[in-house]
Amino acid sequence: MYQALKRPQAPDISPVLGMLADFRLARYRFVLETTSPISLPPYKGSAFRGVFGHALKRVVCVVRNEQCATCLLRSQCLYPNLFETRFLRSSRNSSSDGSRKGQDIPRPFILVPPLTPQQAYEVGSTLEIELTLIGRKTIESLPYLVAT
Repeated sequence: MYQALKRPQAPDISPVLGMLADFRLARYRFVLETTSPISLPPYKGSAFRGVFGHALKRVVCVVRNEQCATCLLRSQCLYPNLFETRFLRSSRNSSSDGSRKGQDIPRPFILVPPLTPQQAYEVGSTLEIELTLIGRKTIESLPYLVAT
């Protein structure tokens, strides 16, 4: 007796495809030229992220010397939407999806600094950085990020 083998059915991935239908990702490479000598730490990521954050706040903040947490424009401002992303605080420790309330969520960008061991750069040296933007709203903010 032979039994007919049934082909395994592929899982239904339509819910995943539905979630990804509006997902956007954009990657940019910037070539920077130094206008003065600079010295960077061995791990450049932290330095680039810090300088990028400070410069972005100077570019987009219309309420100077205001703390973002108390600013009335916080929900519309690019800086806190990129650098101060948090779950909403709640009296409960976690949300229904298991995420922790009051903790940082991933930033909607990835900044990749020069990955070379070089730390000292003379005038006219070039550095390449990559910036990946995640989500439509973040990608639409590109002009502000270029100005930064």
